[in-house]
Amino acid sequence: MKRLTLAILLAGLAGCGSSKASRFYYLKPIPEAERATQSPEDAPVIGVGPITIPQRFDRPNILTTTGTHELRLAEFHRWAEPMEENLANVLGENLAALIGTDWIYYHPWRSTTHIDYQVSVRLLQVSGTPGGTVTLTARWTIYGNQKVLVNRKSVFSRETAAPKDKEDHPYEELIAEFNELVNDLSREIAEAIRQQRD
Repeated sequence: MKRLTLAILLAGLAGCGSSKASRFYYLKPIPEAERATQSPEDAPVIGVGPITIPQRFDRPNILTTTGTHELRLAEFHRWAEPMEENLANVLGENLAALIGTDWIYYHPWRSTTHIDYQVSVRLLQVSGTPGGTVTLTARWTIYGNQKVLVNRKSVFSRETAAPKDKEDHPYEELIAEFNELVNDLSREIAEAIRQQRD
């Protein structure tokens, strides 16, 4: 009996040692090559936030859609940091580059901080599957002088490449395309701010 118990324990430990390793993903800002030129004295002060996401996405595991009302949680594919925080940081860096300013503040900021334009984003929906279409739907608002300047709903979609083989990592392609959708959203918001400044 003791030998049998030891054999079971060793088999369990071997199974734990061979478990699949998790992969971690994050969003990156747009390339520095897209950075706009802006003289320091004219650079606007941008306040980013609040950024809100649906509660179902507020988790480390990546969710994908498998049907109209069904979601699939990826056990071994995770966000490297909270999605809401990653989105805010990328949006801020993107706006800084696209508008040409180093004056970026993240919500919440001090009440005494002067903000020229505040950008709030509510992520309404993110859907997609590896090898399919990934879609981002967001409602965003730009405030200036304590009033609403722009209030808009945007929808962006991109196709993802199908996995080539079993060794391929389809979630990497999925996250890369989602990253591009966030960059597309950033470009639309930056353009709206530039129009307010003209």
